[in-house]
Amino acid sequence: MHIHRSRLLHPIRSRTTSLILATLLVAVLIAPVGAQIRQFALQAGESIEVTCPTELTGERTDGGVTVRCAPTQPQPATPTPTATQTPTRTAALPPTPTSTRAPALDDGLAIIGDSSSDEYRGSAPRGGPYQATTFNWAELLVRYRGVNLGAWGDYPEPRRTGYAANWARSGATTDSVLSSGQHRGVAEQIRRGEVRLVFIWVGGNDIGLTDLGTRIREGTISPTEQDQRRDRIVGNIAAVIRTLRAAGDVRIVLAPVPDLTAVPVAIDGYGYDADPIKQARLRAAIAAINDQLRQLALREGVVFHEVNQRLQESIAARMRGACVQVSSACLTLTQGAAPTNMGLDAYWHPGTVVSGLVANAFMTMLNEQFGTTMVPFTDTELLQIAGITP
Repeated sequence: MHIHRSRLLHPIRSRTTSLILATLLVAVLIAPVGAQIRQFALQAGESIEVTCPTELTGERTDGGVTVRCAPTQPQPATPTPTATQTPTRTAALPPTPTSTRAPALDDGLAIIGDSSSDEYRGSAPRGGPYQATTFNWAELLVRYRGVNLGAWGDYPEPRRTGYAANWARSGATTDSVLSSGQHRGVAEQIRRGEVRLVFIWVGGNDIGLTDLGTRIREGTISPTEQDQRRDRIVGNIAAVIRTLRAAGDVRIVLAPVPDLTAVPVAIDGYGYDADPIKQARLRAAIAAINDQLRQLALREGVVFHEVNQRLQESIAARMRGACVQVSSACLTLTQGAAPTNMGLDAYWHPGTVVSGLVANAFMTMLNEQFGTTMVPFTDTELLQIAGITP
């Protein structure tokens, strides 16, 4: 389904009955196709156009809201991605784009988060002797898909060495995101017109690097305190979103708290436990936090990026016994700097190939939500970037 609306990238946060009317009208027009119903807040006098089969073409109006159903248009074929040469071993040099920039992101992407997004080639280098071919998902998007994260350089905390609009800081929690001013720094870039899309991915360290994760696993935290800690995480992220909104015209994407209990290599790392009862407690707690974050995204009119689900599905589809099959190569469920390990360390910082799967999930989400035409990495391309010879 394709939807055209003048403010599609910035859904209104109105809670009027127009929302219900618009949703019902869209449901009437496209429900027979089996399409997923999505809500958009429309005021009386506004209209929305959806693309659907020819037999459903028409226009309906209710409560002053108009829904037009246009015939489905043929979609252009997706271009075949080409392999990219393995980067040379020049770890001291900042990554530079080597492909055509995605037009929708020319105006700037900013990231708020933790080590899931902090550059591997910046102030917290990873990869050891393989550093020249070790990249995280954000670096891959800049270097090989032309995403604009700003200039590479040395900046004050919390950015340090890295891209100007990547505020993600290793070790960050939702508390420290606020205290260090990640959100205020991005807000200033929004006001200057440097950033139009912000990705928020944080919260894992609120569980893994504090006592919260341990106490949840061991069952030693009261339900009341656990709810309070959950609400604090969600409240901190809500404060970030409000600050960004107040800064100007911006699109916001929110990701869930990572659930490493579902990643095989993480069982022995990051404080996670192989005990099924303890794992179940932790998984349920993370799910409760993420349910609240989904509701927050809906209330605030921001996109919720289901990166956990997408990554888990991508890995599960490649599982072959004790390895993750990527093209003709096997990534072992082990940790270490070598690119054939699934994770780099006990904190499950993914290696280049798995980072590429994270980048693919992000690009797919952008294509679905914002109509971009970014081309995901092929397995062969990821192996070449990582310096892996099948």
